[in-house]
Amino acid sequence: MKNVFISERLAQELPDWVPYLLWYAIADHWEMHGERQVFELTHERGMQRIRHTQDFPPYENAVEFPCPEAVDAVIVVRISKVKTVMMLAEEENNGHN
Repeated sequence: MKNVFISERLAQELPDWVPYLLWYAIADHWEMHGERQVFELTHERGMQRIRHTQDFPPYENAVEFPCPEAVDAVIVVRISKVKTVMMLAEEENNGHN
């Protein structure tokens, strides 16, 4: 993957393991992913749940694992031929895509 970025806000607000794990999830099947990936992260009872979806082609996957640093966040990854940007969902309409 070339020209891959994370937003400054995401880097400041979430633990380092979050973007690394999500990049891994995308890179594992790069050609199958659409231009907009959504990761919904929720925590409950010491577990981290990650729901990964995209509209086209339709895709959904969820994983759950023990995590003492579990977080709640919605993260969007915008993939284009020029660059790929990972950001918090609320940043998506603020010029980060």
